[in-house]
Amino acid sequence: ALYLQLMGTRRHTGLVKSLVSRYGELALLGFIIIEFVILEFVLGVPNSPLFSWDESVHGIEAWKYYAAFRDHSIREIIGVSNYYPPLVGMVTGALFLAFGISDLVARMTNVVFYFLMIFSIFIALRRISRNNYGTVIAITMISASPLIMGHCRMYMLDFPLTASVSTLLAYFIVMRGNITKKAFW
Repeated sequence: ALYLQLMGTRRHTGLVKSLVSRYGELALLGFIIIEFVILEFVLGVPNSPLFSWDESVHGIEAWKYYAAFRDHSIREIIGVSNYYPPLVGMVTGALFLAFGISDLVARMTNVVFYFLMIFSIFIALRRISRNNYGTVIAITMISASPLIMGHCRMYMLDFPLTASVSTLLAYFIVMRGNITKKAFW
């Protein structure tokens, strides 16, 4: 995405230029996110059980967080897992409280992390360069990546951790300044 932003956007297409100038990059970013969610979760993932070993283990941990949130028990929240990172299970437990317990709701946790990743990349690319067209093209290419689309269909920790790392990197870019003009660290 960074290469596309810095090097490959000098020859942007007229279609992207007209869409960005007409609707603005935030509206186009919202359209990309809505399109991704529709393709992934409405058309792509039926409400099938969590088949793999990892999906089942993470689903059970999310259910434990749901039960701890429902019972307002801090002791149970702390004692759920000593091995896996707790943020994904906690987000899924909160979604279980809001929408009910379902395999589809567990997989929809990835939408929260997808939005976090896309928004943080958007903010970081806007900080690096003021090229709006390159930012929209980079986010579109990230959203259309087969790896991202494949991992968003499974309830595993791979995609949420990828989104967390990209958010952390975007935080460093935004907080530390423009990496093209001064030292990054």
